[in-house]
Amino acid sequence: MNISQKNILAVCSGVVVSVCSVGLFGAQAQTPPRFPKYFEGGSILVVPSSHQDIAWMDSIARCVEQRDHQVITPAMDMMGKDPGYHFSLEDSLMVMEYLGRHPDRKAQLADLVRKGQLEIGATYNQPYESLYAGESLVRQTYLGRRWVKKTFPGGDAVTAWSPDVPGRAMQMPQILGKAGIRNLIISRHEQGFYRWLSPDGTGVEMYTPGLYAHPDVCLWNWHAPKDAPPGGGVNTAIDSIAQVLKRQEGNYSKFKLPSVLPVFMTGDASGAWTYKYKQEFNNLSASEPKIKYATGTQLMDAIAAGKPDLPTITGERPNVWLYIHGPTHHWAISAMRDAARLLPAAEAFATIDGLLTGSFNNYPQAAFEAAWLAHLYPDHGWGGNYGELTDETFRQKEEHARDTGSRILAESTASIANRVKANPARGQPVVVFNSLSWERSDPVTVAGAGTRVTDSDGKEILSQPLEGGKLVFIAKNVPALGYKTYYLVKDSLKGTAKAVAVAEPATNHENQFFRIELAPGGIKSIFDKTLNKELLRTDKFLGGELFTMESVGNGAGEFAEVQKPRTERQLMEFAKQYKPSWQKVESGPVFTVFEWSMKQSEEKFRRCSPSQRLIVYQDIKRIDLETSLIGWDGTPYREFRLAFPINMEKGQVSYEVPMGVVEVGKSELAGAAGHMYKQPCKDVHPREVQNWFSVNNGDFGVTISSSVAVFDYIDPTEDPVSYPVLQPLLLASRKSCHWMGNYYMQTGDHHYRFSIYPHAGGWQNGWRQGVQANTPLIAVTSQPAPGASLAETLSFCSVTGDNLAITALKKAEDDDSVVLRCVDMAGRDSEPQFSLFKPVSHAERTNLIEEDGQPLTLANGQLKLKVGHHAIETLKLTTE
Repeated sequence: MNISQKNILAVCSGVVVSVCSVGLFGAQAQTPPRFPKYFEGGSILVVPSSHQDIAWMDSIARCVEQRDHQVITPAMDMMGKDPGYHFSLEDSLMVMEYLGRHPDRKAQLADLVRKGQLEIGATYNQPYESLYAGESLVRQTYLGRRWVKKTFPGGDAVTAWSPDVPGRAMQMPQILGKAGIRNLIISRHEQGFYRWLSPDGTGVEMYTPGLYAHPDVCLWNWHAPKDAPPGGGVNTAIDSIAQVLKRQEGNYSKFKLPSVLPVFMTGDASGAWTYKYKQEFNNLSASEPKIKYATGTQLMDAIAAGKPDLPTITGERPNVWLYIHGPTHHWAISAMRDAARLLPAAEAFATIDGLLTGSFNNYPQAAFEAAWLAHLYPDHGWGGNYGELTDETFRQKEEHARDTGSRILAESTASIANRVKANPARGQPVVVFNSLSWERSDPVTVAGAGTRVTDSDGKEILSQPLEGGKLVFIAKNVPALGYKTYYLVKDSLKGTAKAVAVAEPATNHENQFFRIELAPGGIKSIFDKTLNKELLRTDKFLGGELFTMESVGNGAGEFAEVQKPRTERQLMEFAKQYKPSWQKVESGPVFTVFEWSMKQSEEKFRRCSPSQRLIVYQDIKRIDLETSLIGWDGTPYREFRLAFPINMEKGQVSYEVPMGVVEVGKSELAGAAGHMYKQPCKDVHPREVQNWFSVNNGDFGVTISSSVAVFDYIDPTEDPVSYPVLQPLLLASRKSCHWMGNYYMQTGDHHYRFSIYPHAGGWQNGWRQGVQANTPLIAVTSQPAPGASLAETLSFCSVTGDNLAITALKKAEDDDSVVLRCVDMAGRDSEPQFSLFKPVSHAERTNLIEEDGQPLTLANGQLKLKVGHHAIETLKLTTE
């Protein structure tokens, strides 16, 4: 369905405003309403709410205070006086903050929630969905619906609110639906009711008024007689709404909608309001629609009761506000991405440690809860008034979450490593952990007293020394969610290759996988010897070439399309124009390193000193490219990108999103999102990306891991090439969209890393490597404890099939069971087998927040489960 087509009921709230703002429902009205027969006996459901970012209109502290004094406290007081008054709070964070200020009002809050007068949104807050990792979006429902149910027994939260962000993650409807959340209320989308589904076919019922706080579609000004439309009086106003309803009667009939007219009374920090003329309106003819207050859930339930035939939509809606986070908040978003990786890994190995110990008494539940709260805290309100303070708080929250995950992961893996029955006589034991759910071979760095590395069989493993007494080696076939043991040996083995520090000009390199030609400022050619393909087309851009443009924009302004950089030649700089020469700086048995750098000067990249390092591995098919911007001076309105021009006509661009993969031109919402957004969703770019982006055809593919949150794939210059140019967006110095907001300067040093993986055609052949590059193996030097009994190599948990990823292995929230969550990434049905290192005595499928368990059949302690295409499944396992 093309959702830009206005073929769904548009409840013309603007006309309702014009009717109800006149002060016209007094006794002087002479002409009875002339509403269409379809709406006789119907209802106008007024939904009072108040939108607010965490802190966009003011500082965080002042916004918390404002939500208290102007929104929640007045709403609660009104609900206490009038049982018919209802109010919707958009998320649980608002209530958590309120309880922190007013713990004495918890009982009243609980009573209002149980009665259904007060609605709490079913998510923790309102984030940029595709900025967060999949498991992070799942935890939004833990801290949303689950928190509401636990905090207010007998209450529930089944409607999620996100009425600001013009972007939707394709798997979010499934995440909501499988968490027991039935409804979604958004805005900035073509007005109407929809059934919004994820690719697996599950999802939510959705309503959008168009734009959440626009006077033409919401009743934010109903309470103010001064806002009444001029002239006309009662009869004109009633005739006006009658004419609108007559025009819409066909749409109501077409979609079998009940005669329920939703009208939102809302705005930015708008407070708790009542409709001044509600009683006068309800004194009109008994057959006319009546005004009632309702929550979002009551509205959606009233619509659902009519069993309407709603249009269905599905797919990714790319976020057009993406410049506000990744490119303009590099350090904060890097910490966010690290936290999203580290927290689930720490949960997994802390859970395994508890199972090995036989007790979860030391499981750091409180630390995890605090870390998830911090990780999910940044919503969509970056910048704004006092934005420097807000952005720094967001960054500190993410760094806390990252550091907590890192600490717990280190503690848990160290505890497990000391249980491995290693033999110190062979050398210093090193236990290499893999936090992913498939076997893998990747570089790992270890610090310890040793000059070489052997495996558990005593076989020499090629290694290469690094600065600071570290060694790097390739750990091969490390088991899924498990480990493999190696040894650091101090003596010198004859014939062992050592790293060689060199400083010589370099123009080419060859190994068993590649022939590489270097050019000043970039890579001229990468020939893949296995595929027999030239990967790059460098007639315009060099491979990995750094370039910069003028980038004027405000990140999240009220615009309908992404504000693009200016690319007139005089506004751009390219690394190659300054001819920085490559030097070979290191050569060894594991990798070879090439490097170029520029000193800051008036002639060369005046705003920073850039450099690049190209790392080519000898024994695995992988190339790393590190880029640094040293001493960036914060000049406004500049943007830095890298270019990877791929030698491929009509390549299919794909990239990872939360719990899924988007294929550009295929996986987006059909058509445009409507309202003010007229650009087809498939044409929106740049895009938000998780771990990797890729381009493929029938012959070959190239997957590039991403250390940044935003990438593009279309040549941005004035004379664009036809072939794909993959471009990670490194940095942009734009401005907050708030008129009193700050510039996003980010002065200082910035470092980025990307890994290049060529492979056979199809993103399915490269997605795991793209994830691996951002999820390093973990090396732990161990001290085997007395009685250590674990084997030197072990997988604690695995799943068969190359289409699935385990996203969570954690202690259950309410007991000592183990929760396992997985997702099908490849888009195909399967019947995988799950294995846990301890026998499983009971298994059940639950919803995403670990409720509503349905028993599953075990065969000899093993679990087989049908997993549908794109499905997210949550299992609860009891071990013997």
